[in-house]
Amino acid sequence: MNERLSEVRRETDVGAEIPRVSARIVLTAATALAVVALLGGAPGGARVGSAAAAFAVGLVAAFGIAQIGRISRDRTREQIETWNSLVKKLVAQTATGPDDSIEKSEHQ
Repeated sequence: MNERLSEVRRETDVGAEIPRVSARIVLTAATALAVVALLGGAPGGARVGSAAAAFAVGLVAAFGIAQIGRISRDRTREQIETWNSLVKKLVAQTATGPDDSIEKSEHQ
């Protein structure tokens, strides 16, 4: 049981890193595209507009990824709380014997 709980914890920790890393990648790519747009052969005003647009898209994407990360973190927290609750119930049940209320809810 402890092995499974630590495995779940590891999986949730890895899942929490994905949005953070993704946001960094998006911002880096947006910055690189903005620099490329500034160094491009288009006239001055068009270069600045293209660079600003590239960077703005990156900011919007990073914000979206951050929101997804927050949702993921909240759901992960809920799952961990559910696991902890189940483990506490299981430990209490094994320590005291089967609970009649659990059996009644299973038959309904």
